[in-house]
Amino acid sequence: MKKYSKFLRISKCFATLMVFVFGFFLTVFSTQAETEHPPRVVDDAGLLSQEEDSSLTEKLNEISETYGIDVCVVTVDSFEEASVQAAADDYYDYNGYGMDEEYSGVMLYISMEYRDWYITTTGKGIEIFSDSDIADIGGSMRPHLSTGNYCDAFMEYAHQCEVQIKEATTYHWGRYLGVSVFLGVVVAFVYILILKSKLKSVAPVDTAAGYVVPGSMAVTGSQDMFLYKKLDVTKRESSSSQSGRSTHRSSSGRRHGGGGGKF
Repeated sequence: MKKYSKFLRISKCFATLMVFVFGFFLTVFSTQAETEHPPRVVDDAGLLSQEEDSSLTEKLNEISETYGIDVCVVTVDSFEEASVQAAADDYYDYNGYGMDEEYSGVMLYISMEYRDWYITTTGKGIEIFSDSDIADIGGSMRPHLSTGNYCDAFMEYAHQCEVQIKEATTYHWGRYLGVSVFLGVVVAFVYILILKSKLKSVAPVDTAAGYVVPGSMAVTGSQDMFLYKKLDVTKRESSSSQSGRSTHRSSSGRRHGGGGGKF
């Protein structure tokens, strides 16, 4: 009995120790994961005040963590790559951005030397943001960028990204719901067919003659008469208005979408 009590106390102490160790490492790994993620606002060009930087960072972190896709802003004085597209792609790829195995995200890259803006997308960002969507976001930002209201421009970018991501998420849920309803109808239909196959007491009749009592009706004459003809014509509509998503490979070999312009 004493040996059992001693064993029980040792087991409890060991279990408590394991819980403590597990909690410690979980905290360490969680903190490490948070600190390893690069900042979602990098203002190397000095376009924002400290308060504006903090406010924008809070907004982008909220969107990114809510929807599981990086939404970022980077400003630089100039770049050394061959184009602003290459500069934006490389900054995204080589600085640890992307929140899943597809490195999903969207980044606004601003270069002040020639007043370039570029939005690069990766992973789910390519699916969410079409070329026309990116052009629309650029159009909504450009008046603020041109007048030097950079915080307003970046907040507009954040707002447009949130709207676009939310709509895409809602669409996917709706599609999944539609698929579920369709599968439910198919299963119900198959079940009804199974029940129908078990009804052996009633047999189908192919012609109306099967329902006529012999000798109860006599047809003395018959005639076919053409009355009229009705023709319905429907115009077939053709559409080529599907939004395109042009993609390319960055220097890292990763697939990107995107677009940009001047301000």
